Order: sequence, then structure tokens, then C-alpha cells
Amino acid sequence: MRQYRGKRVDNGEWVEGCYAVIEKRHFILTKEATLATEYFQSNTPTGWPKLTGSHEVIPSTVGQDTGLKAEYSKEARLWQDDRVEWYPAEYCFFEGDGYDLEETEVGVIKWCESAGRWGIETKGTIHWPDSADFFPCTRLGTIHNESESE
Repeated sequence: MRQYRGKRVDNGEWVEGCYAVIEKRHFILTKEATLATEYFQSNTPTGWPKLTGSHEVIPSTVGQDTGLKAEYSKEARLWQDDRVEWYPAEYCFFEGDGYDLEETEVGVIKWCESAGRWGIETKGTIHWPDSADFFPCTRLGTIHNESESE
């Protein structure tokens, strides 16, 4: 099952697991999530079951694990909305395509609906590598936490 991550509402820490929306509230359910017998109060007559090991998250920070790895990073997993530094020249087939071999760009990991795959968005264009397993990039952090750096 595909993993998701999001920033917790209560303390701003990142949490990973399965993603669920319950009565317009967004949750990440960790591996430790279990269904308890007591019920939360809600606007419905029965409420909803309490899930231990679940954390309410800020909806705009929820991102999917891409299943890809960053080739040049110690933190190899790439998530939706990660900021990465990459080498456009690694995508060029001919000399003179306008890219210096040492030139890098910063982009964001995004889903490309038309291509049906993850890519690196820079300057309004999504690029994707030939490899299905890793991207030739370094993970810098996420757009949701500019101070993060790895």
C-alpha cells in the first residue's frame, strides 16, 4: 500500500502512514493504529470510532511517497512536493542542448497526469528521468518546510 506523510496539527511534526479523511478531518494512520472501543463525539448520533496511533494532519501538507529514490542524497526517499536539486544535462541526448554539464536547477517533485508518472517541475515544465527507480537529484527538503535541509 502506498504511504503518505503529513504535518501533524498538534505539534507540526511529520508523520507517515495511510491517509484518511473522516468527516472533513485529515488523518495519517501509523503502523500502530488500532480501533478503540470508545467513540469520539461528533455531529452524528453515533460519533466515530477512536483510532489510536492516528494523527490529524494539515491537509495542504499531505503528500504521497513516490516510490522513487534520490540518487545523490542520504535521505533517498522522494515524496510529493519535495524540493530537489538536479542536473538537467543528464536528460540531454546531444551536446549543445543549452545545458552546462555542471549546471543544476532546483525543482519540486510533482505528479504528471498526462505522462502518468512522477517528475521534477521547474519553471512550469515537468521533466522525468529514464530510470523508474531513482532520480538523478539531491533532496533539499519540502515546499512545506523551507527551513528543512538534508
